[in-house]
Amino acid sequence: MFTMSFERLRRVLCLTFTDLLTNGDLDAIDPALVCVAGAQGAGGPAVRYLYDMSEIKAVAAPQSRFVERASKPAIGDVIRIVVVPPWGGESFGETYRSARGVWSHAQPIMVATLAEAYVLLDIVAPRFEPLPMPAP
Repeated sequence: MFTMSFERLRRVLCLTFTDLLTNGDLDAIDPALVCVAGAQGAGGPAVRYLYDMSEIKAVAAPQSRFVERASKPAIGDVIRIVVVPPWGGESFGETYRSARGVWSHAQPIMVATLAEAYVLLDIVAPRFEPLPMPAP
């Protein structure tokens, strides 16, 4: 399950994942990104993405799903930062990053904490506003 919030000043969309990362979550990410990028993208700098996975307890999707996701073109060539779960270690997301290497888009940046993500996104005092999830 994930929720979305938006930091308007720095134009950062945050997807916050909790509990299990499932196939359903993977299916819902792209429609959510398209919806928000369409609503926020016109006339300004690109929306950047922050995937906060620090609260997921386990991944309940097969590695093949990450390879499948990585085989699709990215939605915009913008910075994507992933806060890995504490149990994830340096190899978290390796399947996705390896498969993603065939595309010329920027690779996601993996960090251990939200604080590290905020530094990379130049956010000093975050003011994320909740966003509704798009209808399926």
